[in-house]
Amino acid sequence: NISVGDAESIILKILENLDSLDDLFATAVLNKAFYRVFKDNELRLMRMTLKRQSLAAWEFREICTPNESTEINSAAPKPDYTAKSYFACYLRDAYVIAGLKSIVLRQCKTFLRPETIRSLTSINPEVASRFNDAAWRVWTFCQTFGCGKGREEDIIGQMDWLKGGVLAHQQTCTCSIVEPPELESSSVLMSAPECFGKGNPGGLSAEQLFDMTELWNCLSALISGVSGMEGRTEQARAYGLFDCTAVQGGDIDGEEVMLEEWCHWIKTLGLSAVLDLSIWANDPSPTAFMLAAEQKWTSWPAPDFDGGRSTFLKEALSRV
Repeated sequence: NISVGDAESIILKILENLDSLDDLFATAVLNKAFYRVFKDNELRLMRMTLKRQSLAAWEFREICTPNESTEINSAAPKPDYTAKSYFACYLRDAYVIAGLKSIVLRQCKTFLRPETIRSLTSINPEVASRFNDAAWRVWTFCQTFGCGKGREEDIIGQMDWLKGGVLAHQQTCTCSIVEPPELESSSVLMSAPECFGKGNPGGLSAEQLFDMTELWNCLSALISGVSGMEGRTEQARAYGLFDCTAVQGGDIDGEEVMLEEWCHWIKTLGLSAVLDLSIWANDPSPTAFMLAAEQKWTSWPAPDFDGGRSTFLKEALSRV
C-alpha cells in the first residue's frame, strides 16, 4: 500500500506540471486529497503554473507588488503575495488586457495585421497568447521603466530587458560590478530584480518586438488619435493639466505641445491607465480629463523643453 506521504508527493508532482491556471484549479478539486495538497502549496503552485502558462504574465506579476501604493524601490521591504492577493491581482490585470483587446479590435482594426486580428479574436490559447504576451511585456516595460521610476531614458537597461536581462543577471552573479561609463546610477541594472527580463528568455524575436511596436502604436491611437484627447486644450486647461508646466496662459501652441507630451506620459503608466482613458477619449465631453484629474494624473512631471517621452519604448525596440 502507498503511504499518505507518498500519495501526496505524487499529487503535488501532478499539480506542479500543469500548463495553465485553469487546469490547476480544475485538477485541484478532483477530490479532497488533491484539494488539500493544493491548499497547502497554493501560492507556489499558482506562481509555477502561471510561469508555464505565460512567462510574460509571470514576470509582470513578479515585478509588481500586491499593494500598488508601495514603491518597488522604496526602503520598505517588498511585501509578498498571499495566494488570494496573487490570483486577485492576476485576474484584475487579465481583465484589463481583455478590455483593451476589445477596444483595440474596435478602433484600430483598419491598421492591424491579419495575424494580430486572429490573435485578438481567437479562443485558442496558443493563438491568443501572441497578443496577450505582447500586452504583458508592454505593461512590464512601463512598470519597470515608466510609472515615475525616472528610467525613461535608461536605454541600456531597456535594451537589456528586451534581450532577456543578460547584463542584469551577469552583474548579479559576480562579486564586483564593472560599470560601463554610460550606465547611470538610476539604471535598473544597478538593482535589477531577480525576475528582470525572464519573461523574454533568450531575447525577443523580431516578430515579438514588432508585436510590441504594433500594440504601442495602438495605445497612441486610442489616447491621442483622431477624435482623441490631443488638441483639446481648453478641456485640459479646465482640469489643471497645465498647472504644473511652464506654459503660460494664452500660449496655444505651447499648450498643444504639452498636451501631446502628457498623452505620451500617460502611456508610460501602463495599460490600466490607457484603458481607463481610452474608454472616454473619443467622447467630446470632458469626461476623460475629469477622470484623469480624479486619478491625479493631471499633476504630472512635465518634461523640460529639451526633453520628452515620445520615444519611450520605441527607441529601445528600434535599437535591439
